[in-house]
Amino acid sequence: MLRSLAVCLAPIALAFAGSAPRGAASIAWDHEYEAALARAAKEKKPVFIAINMDGESANDRMAQKVYTDARIAALSASTVNVIASRFDHAPQGKPCTRFAGLTCIEHKHVDGSVRGGLLKADDGGYVIAPQHVFLGPDAKVLLSVPYEITTDELEWCFVTALKAVDPSAPVTMPPSARAPRRLIMGAVFDPKSIQGANLAPPTRDQVLVLIKELKAAMWGEGREEKILRVMLSDEPEAVEFIGEELKVNIFGRKGWIGGDPGNPGAGKNGDRQTRLLHTIGVLSPQVYWTVVADYLSNDDEILRNEAAVALEQLAAPPSLKAIFSALPKEKSPKVKKDLMRAMGSAGASDEKARKPLLKSATTEKDSIVRINSIVALGWLSPGADVNKQLAETLESGATVEERSAAALAMALSRNEAWIPFLEKAGGPDANPELKKYVEPALQLLHGGSNGLLRTPLKTLAHDDIEREKLFGRAP
Repeated sequence: MLRSLAVCLAPIALAFAGSAPRGAASIAWDHEYEAALARAAKEKKPVFIAINMDGESANDRMAQKVYTDARIAALSASTVNVIASRFDHAPQGKPCTRFAGLTCIEHKHVDGSVRGGLLKADDGGYVIAPQHVFLGPDAKVLLSVPYEITTDELEWCFVTALKAVDPSAPVTMPPSARAPRRLIMGAVFDPKSIQGANLAPPTRDQVLVLIKELKAAMWGEGREEKILRVMLSDEPEAVEFIGEELKVNIFGRKGWIGGDPGNPGAGKNGDRQTRLLHTIGVLSPQVYWTVVADYLSNDDEILRNEAAVALEQLAAPPSLKAIFSALPKEKSPKVKKDLMRAMGSAGASDEKARKPLLKSATTEKDSIVRINSIVALGWLSPGADVNKQLAETLESGATVEERSAAALAMALSRNEAWIPFLEKAGGPDANPELKKYVEPALQLLHGGSNGLLRTPLKTLAHDDIEREKLFGRAP
């Protein structure tokens, strides 16, 4: 079985070995949305739709760095591509200075088309930007991702969409590619599904005004909603303000003003600090790891636990050092298990995370910490050592729980090469308890949503804190 693993995964290791280096490039944007759909249907190609706005840093990074990456430009040559933006960047009739090859009236028309018939808006008509949607030639949604994503994540989306339309397409998943944390399969994001997600990310000028208002205002007066909006921004002033806001603990363990942001479990035992930490993990940009990491050493176990889960959801590579520092000092298995998960998520592309996770997955004495370490390996796959460990654990782990954890890790990786391994493990003679975890893992790898793992992880890995960003909100 392990030899077949090498055969299955070999193309991944070789993919794009001769691809162009990173650097300025250009996606060829189609001029009209309806014409793009017609061309995609005729040529049997996926449609890539990018939604972008002005004056907000995440959108600017997408426009200036991700869409101009040579790897993305190369993949986009096999798709039909449209960009939606309602902003003007040049005088009427002149070439757009933000999106090459278009006029502003063209990308504004695309924006109107996708808002009217494809994207989901909140009650005020607001649509999340940045946002990325891939359609099949039949115009049905293949996958979508709200908010900012990295070049590696967008690369994964392109390859997945191309393979979904044509399994024989001459493209393979490169080792650098990673499934986005907010990935949605077969649908577009509904901003009403998570409290706060329907708020518009503020521009820098708006952030400064909001902070000024918050500093001058009394409690109430829409304060909590304004704080949520500030938390969507990665401006330095926003991060600093939220860091100070986290220190306010005048309500103690009696609850908070404004209601639950999506974590009923925290509401029963938590306070306003708990709520803010949790919401950062769900809604905020990666840079907020700096304020979250301060709570890994807090005397309060509940706050340490929320901080660890927030770091898993933020998946910020620079947070790995703080996680390494917190682990040897942490005495609570409940917190330690979530630190292992955070290590895998933040260290997905960092070799320094592999050794401690592999060791914990085999030698950790606490069974729940060990189970979570195995699950966390899913963020690190593919990789020869991780792949070998997961395959061995699935086939001959010491307990059915360990084997089940390996199945869920394989699903987390979204690596289709694991499908035959899971099919064998979940065969007719399989342990019924193991099949309970193999079946949702297979469903996910066959194109299902991340939400398929929510209940299995609550049961097996004791996920008593929700991870809405990764697995959706509890029904």
